Parts: sequence; structure tokens; C-alpha cells
Amino acid sequence: MIVILTEKPKVARKIASYLSKDTKVINNNPITIGINFQGKKAVVISALGHLLNLETEEKGYPVFKTEWKPIRGVQEDYLKNACYWLKKASEIFVATDYDIEGELIAYNILKHCGVLDKQIFRVKFSSLTKEEIIKAFSNPIELNKNLIAAGKTRHLIDWLYGINFSRALMSALWKNKIKETLSIGRVQGAILRLIYDREKEIENFKSKFYWIVKVEDIIKKVIFVNNKKFENEKEAKEFYEKIKTKKEGVIDKIVIKEEKINPFPNFNLVDLQEEAYKLFKISPSKTLKILQSLYENGFISYPRTSSQKLPDDKVYLSKILKKLSKRFEVAKKLIGKKPVQGKKDDPAHPAIHPTGSLPSNLNKEEELIYNLVVRRFLASFMEPAKILKEEIHLKVENIKDPFVYKGEKLIYNGFLRIYNFYKVEDTFVDYKEKEKVNIKPIIEKKKTKPPSRYNQGQLIKVLEQKNIGTKATRAQILDILYKRGYLKGSSTIYITPLGKKIVEIMINYLPKIVDLEMTRELEEALEKIRENKENPKEVLKKNMELVKESAEYFKEKEEEIGRLLVEGKKEAEKEKLEDNKVKNCECGGALVIKEGKKGKFIGCTNWPKCKISYPLPDYKRLLKKKCKNCGARLFSNGKFKFCAICGYKE
Repeated sequence: MIVILTEKPKVARKIASYLSKDTKVINNNPITIGINFQGKKAVVISALGHLLNLETEEKGYPVFKTEWKPIRGVQEDYLKNACYWLKKASEIFVATDYDIEGELIAYNILKHCGVLDKQIFRVKFSSLTKEEIIKAFSNPIELNKNLIAAGKTRHLIDWLYGINFSRALMSALWKNKIKETLSIGRVQGAILRLIYDREKEIENFKSKFYWIVKVEDIIKKVIFVNNKKFENEKEAKEFYEKIKTKKEGVIDKIVIKEEKINPFPNFNLVDLQEEAYKLFKISPSKTLKILQSLYENGFISYPRTSSQKLPDDKVYLSKILKKLSKRFEVAKKLIGKKPVQGKKDDPAHPAIHPTGSLPSNLNKEEELIYNLVVRRFLASFMEPAKILKEEIHLKVENIKDPFVYKGEKLIYNGFLRIYNFYKVEDTFVDYKEKEKVNIKPIIEKKKTKPPSRYNQGQLIKVLEQKNIGTKATRAQILDILYKRGYLKGSSTIYITPLGKKIVEIMINYLPKIVDLEMTRELEEALEKIRENKENPKEVLKKNMELVKESAEYFKEKEEEIGRLLVEGKKEAEKEKLEDNKVKNCECGGALVIKEGKKGKFIGCTNWPKCKISYPLPDYKRLLKKKCKNCGARLFSNGKFKFCAICGYKE
């Protein structure tokens, strides 16, 4: 008997239907499908992602003994089902996702079931289309031992850091009689440190004033700016004095250049997460979830990729374009053309691209993401856009440096016809050389600004650039940091007092754990394991020694650290109360947003002594702006602002 092991039930159903016309569902949960494959009886079974995880029976910290144990719950049923069929198999085909996690999922199941000595084939595919699945099963390869080694080492190291330092933080807090779940891990710590460092840059930034002098065309309302930036007010005013009585300038020079905007390469996961957040404010974790669903339904290729390159297969790409032409007419004209290829590559999978299967009944966010993938794909086959850039120099009498205006306009939209998310504003103005211009001189005082805080899309991109975490886990870890109360804010990421305190504890007591350079070096070592250039045992040994040394030092300072954590928690609770405070209550408490059985409402912090409460209609966010009638903070539902206390609306 042949047994085919997949990663998800939906994928099992698809693969079974592609490989055989004669399919019989033996069991629905866990999914087991009987098929006729290559003239032999076969079953297609599924995992449910990871069916085993790392556990230990040791208490306290530091702990080092761990083993892979079945995950309790529904996963146990899937594991028992897998073992039942795998033990019957004469041949096993592994059809989990072809990446570190997919390879490790399969290896752990095969090992747990005791079938590693059987004949095992590995099938590699990047999209769930019938053509690619049949091709993959016709050309099986071997399990990738390097991927397995890299996956095992990463999980073990992350487990060591996570369990030991999370237990250490909770133990320090419990010493102060506060029982609460805290967590910190290798990547969690590095991400928090990155956000903390940016916050410190903002706090320590000292704004400086500077002055610019410009002139306005009174008739056309065009502003010409002098290139000189004055850091000294006296010098700025002296310069302004020279021109403040001038009423006229002359167009001295006009430089017009044509420039190309080349089509963008197809998306890898990080680029797509960044773009989806920038355009639609869809979080990176939500984007990945949507992409996974689109992949499992056969509409796009595998999403967890670093590549910006499409397969070098003209026939394959032409077939996709032909299918897409049913919905996107422009696709017909692109058949046979070469796409733009990006610089980044991935040995496992190409850039994210549509398969040509056209979806229906997508929800709004799924439609946005699918549309983004398709338009980027089509645009990569199209011509560059062309823009005209102008630089106009205006000369004012007795002033050496000219005043300059820069404008641009789109003269050929090229790929922007289909990838219409990139806008070129028409700021071209019409002047002729030697033309006289009626002017009004202006002096402007400005202030240097601190670096901006990250948004979720930007942060995911920075993590990739700094090689922190993996493309598959960054968004998930960011979500954990929010759930733990270390971060807040949706459009802009803020670190909370508790998050700050944890980073400061790590910097002062366990500096290596949140050292960004050490994190980067470890990621490189894990990548080298994948490439068979590094010994996994050596990497693991080095990290075990670091964890042991750091945990023992932490234990010596536990009470001291616990007091700092309590301070951080109190500050965080105070800040959270202030963030959720709508108004002061008549009783002296505060009216805040609360969560009840029937949803959110406004209630008093002195409940049950004070029973004042107000219903809260559907809203999106609490604003800083206050009600003109009663002084309470207003809410926004996306359409208008309103007061939940007195009913005022604007």
C-alpha cells in the first residue's frame, strides 16, 4: 500500500482528487481518502500542522532535557491515524509544504510512528494545481536532511531560550506574589529591543530649529525654494532682508528630463506583507493567513518564500496568463513576454504568483490580497512607465543661488495601467526661460523631527533586513508581543511600560539575550546548517552554554528583577487605564471601556460601589478629541465622531 502524507486536510482532499478519479473518503476527521495511484491502492492522510512539540518534565529553570511529545487535543487523533496507515505502507510519499517546518513536521511524524526505515519519497511543489501536483509525484526526490537538521536545531534553541527566560521572568514576578504569564524568547527579545531602541532614539532626540527662504509666484501660486538651509536665525534673516522688497524674479533655467519607472518584481512574503499594510492596513499576520488560504485553494503559489523571481519557464507562465485573460483582458497581450525578475532568490520556491485558477466568493480582504498578487504579476510583464521631471530655476536680483521648483508628471503609464496602486501626482507647471515672475518672499522657521515609530509593515521589513526571525514566524511573534501587553497601537507601534521594563531588565542582567548582533549571527548559523556548512550539535552546544550561564546569573538577581517587573506592571496598568479613560466619573473614579458578556460598554473603575454605566455603540477607536458638550473623549466609527456619554455627534 502507498501512503501519501500531507500537511493540512484541505490539501489532502485536493491532492487526492488530482491523483485519482476514483476517490473514497474512508474517514472525514482525521481525513483519510482511499485512491487508486499508479495502479496501486493508496491512501491520502493529513497532519494538522505540527502534531508533536517539545516538552519537558523538569520544573523551574534552567532546564535542558526535552523531547518531542504528541500535542494534546485533536492533533492526537491525527497522529494516531497517521501511525495506523504509515505502518501499513510499503511506500510513503511526503507531500507536506516544502520548507523547514514542512520537512520537520513530516520527519517527526515518521520518526514517532517508527517508519523511517521504509521506502520514503519526497514530492516538491510550489502551487496546488493539478498539473504541478502530477508533475511533482512523477518526479519525487529524497527528504532534505539539511532542512530537517535546521528545523530541529531552530526549534530546540528557541525552546531553550523561550522556556528558561519566560520561567525566569514569571518566577521573579511570583516572588513578589503576582502570578501572571509572561514570556520572552530569542526572537521576541530581539524584536522588543529593536522597538525599544527606536523609542529611545525618539526620547533622546533634540529638535533643532532651522530656517528656509522661499518665494511664491503670486499669480500661479507656485513656490520656489532656495537650496540653502540656515541653522542660524540671524543669517536667515540677513538673507531674507536682501529679498523681502523684491517684487520680481526671472526664470533663469528650465531642465526637463524623461525618466523610466521599471515594473516592480513579483512579491516575496515580506514585500507583500509590507505592501498590504501600507495600502490596506491589513496586518502582516492577517495577510499571511489570507495567503495560506488562497494557496490551499489553489489560487496562488506557496506564500512563505524569499524569492522575487518567477520560474524560468515561458510555457508555464503563458498558461497562467491565458487563464487570467478571462478576467484581466491585458493578460492576452503579455503571453510570450519576459517578466521582470527581482534580485532575491529562494532555493525552495519562486515568488508569489497566481496559478491562473480564478476564485469566486472571496471576502473583501481576500479579494484585496488576491488582486494585489495578480496585478503585481501582470505588471511584471509590462513596459516601464515614463515620467517627465522638471527643475525650474528662478533668479532674484543680487542673489547668487537660484530658487528652485521641482515638478513631475506621468507621460506613459506602462505597467501602472494594471498596478494602479502607485500614483504619480501631476505637479508640472508651465514656464518659459527669461519669463518674468511676480514674487512674494517668505521666510519659514522649521524644526527637525525625530525618527518615526514603526508600523507593522515597516517592522516586518526591518526584521528581514536585520535577519531577525524567519519569514514564516515574524508576524506571529509580533502578535504575541501585543497579546502579552508589551506593545500597543495599531497604525503605529508603541512599546508599553511593561515592554520597556522587560527590555531594560534584559539589557542590564542578560544583555546577550537581546543583543541584535548575536541574534543575527545565530540566524546565519541556522542558515548554514540548512546549507550543510555548519554542525548543528556545535550550534546547539554554544547556545546551551549561554542559556545556562545567563539563567544562573538571573536567578541570583531574581528578587531585584521581580521588583522592577512589578514597577513595570503598575506603570502599564496606569497607562492602559489612561488610554481607555473616557471621562472622570462623578464618584471620583474613571469611566473606562470595559468588556462584558454582551460586549463592550463604559463603566466606572469604582464598580461595584459605583454602578454608573453607558452602552457603547459599534465603534472603531477612542479619540483624544473631546466632546464640546460634556468633555468626554469622542469615539470614531469610521464614518463620524460621536460621544457615548451625551450623544453628541459630528
